[in-house]
Amino acid sequence: MFLLLLRHNFSDFVKPASSKGKSIDDIHLTEDELGLYLDLAPFLNPSPYIVPEDMSLAKVNHALLLDYTLIM
Repeated sequence: MFLLLLRHNFSDFVKPASSKGKSIDDIHLTEDELGLYLDLAPFLNPSPYIVPEDMSLAKVNHALLLDYTLIM
């Protein structure tokens, strides 16, 4: 794990200033790194706002904006 920290620095995770960005081919991972995973559960909303699949985008937008204004 410590070797992994030495291999990467902050600039590896920052979007480049150019609009081209990095290509997927620019990312080189070892076999060990390919086997790793990141648990995002601590960052997930425990009660997400769920809408029906066939709901119109206008209604979704209205519902989310209404929810946002009630929080503020």
